[in-house]
Amino acid sequence: MAVYDSDRSPHLWFKALDIASRRIRFAEPSELALDQFYWMKAFDFDVSFVKDGLATLGVYRDRLANADRDATLTDWTHPLPTENCFSDHLSLNDAFSHLDKLPWLVLMRDGQVVGIITHDDLKKPAATALVDAHLASLQQALWQLVGSYTNHPIHDGRKEGDLSRVLGEVKNIPELCAELGCSDHEMSVIEACPTRLIQFQASNKLMLRALEMIENRDQVWSAYGDSVIVDKESSELYAGPNSVGLPFYSPCFVITACNPREQVFDRSINRLRNDMLRKSLELRTDKIRLVVSQSRCGKWTEESFLVSDIEERAIVALAAKYEQRAVFRLEEQGIFVIDEHGDVKAQRSRSE
Repeated sequence: MAVYDSDRSPHLWFKALDIASRRIRFAEPSELALDQFYWMKAFDFDVSFVKDGLATLGVYRDRLANADRDATLTDWTHPLPTENCFSDHLSLNDAFSHLDKLPWLVLMRDGQVVGIITHDDLKKPAATALVDAHLASLQQALWQLVGSYTNHPIHDGRKEGDLSRVLGEVKNIPELCAELGCSDHEMSVIEACPTRLIQFQASNKLMLRALEMIENRDQVWSAYGDSVIVDKESSELYAGPNSVGLPFYSPCFVITACNPREQVFDRSINRLRNDMLRKSLELRTDKIRLVVSQSRCGKWTEESFLVSDIEERAIVALAAKYEQRAVFRLEEQGIFVIDEHGDVKAQRSRSE
């Protein structure tokens, strides 16, 4: 998923070991069962571990409560349930998902217990950081979706209350809510934060859907396909109603370095990127015209370059290098949206 930071999915952000309790006491089978029960109750442990040769067995507090005074742990040990045992390589993201169904998880390495995670461990800094990372990614993804649905660029700067603001924007766009498959109640849960686990589950589901929509959905390509291309100096249209002839022989291409994948950058950043893109284009062709790619309502505008005398595969590769989703190909009669893989995603008459 390209929208994740450096293509790193949540499975690579943190490991379950980052929140696991690793100071584990292994009891001997000969220890008194009630003594173990009292210790477990004092620390509010539901399960503890007994070392029996090479095997690690479990004992459970609710069962030990019925032990006789002289009983030892030998008669109260049980194999650890496989559904609670995971590799120590388990991601923290997956640990959250498993804790939605299980009261505790055991992390294993070479058949040995190296850590245990309970719901109390979700209060630790790494767990909080993971939830906050999900919320930040969700916020950014939703701002991008809102911007593409409204044709209005919205900066995704991290400001207090921005998550509530963007969730409110989403609620005001029924078709976006429907495509996200998220109810008002689920979005309210994300804002209310009843527990970190519940907030994680709600935000994770919505974040993954939002990221999927950004990467693969027709609405983005429809918005691209409906764009108009305006000459920056003369204001003549090269694509749109009453469009004029192309300034160079066809095919021409329109490319920008601004706002990659609908993210909204500061003007200074966009200007620098476009300046460097122009220099790169000048290494390839002298047929360059400054234009503006914009939505028909004019709310979304990006300074771009209309170029000719350059191969399509070269312009597509350059767009991918500058993290752009697509370029436009302009021919005498038509305009085509070409994605980063060279596929045509939308097309129409150039005079529409």
